[in-house]
Amino acid sequence: MKKKSYTRAQDIYEAGSEGKEAFIIVDGAVEILHRDEQGIVLLAELGPGEIFGEMALLENSTRSVSARAKVDTTVYAVSHHQFGQLMGELTPDARHVLSAIMQRLRTMNERLIALERGDGTSA
Repeated sequence: MKKKSYTRAQDIYEAGSEGKEAFIIVDGAVEILHRDEQGIVLLAELGPGEIFGEMALLENSTRSVSARAKVDTTVYAVSHHQFGQLMGELTPDARHVLSAIMQRLRTMNERLIALERGDGTSA
């Protein structure tokens, strides 16, 4: 793991970028955001000990949302390779469960964005 620091309001990654790392917050706070032409929707605020950026690694996909430092923030960056080693220690059933959870999280993010925009339903 590599320690990285970000200043207040600095982007950590953008939606659509390649997921090369997951992050564990050492200190500070991170905002998980959806940005589009209509503005910004805050999906989550994370603090010390929390992990983010793992979805793209689990699904071998691009980032679905953006992350930025809310305040000066220090994180540990876990490389794709390191993350893969951890995942390799899981049983196939455990990996399947994690994949299902990630898909549900993506769906809930999409619903939250639609509700914030006033163009979705709560069902």
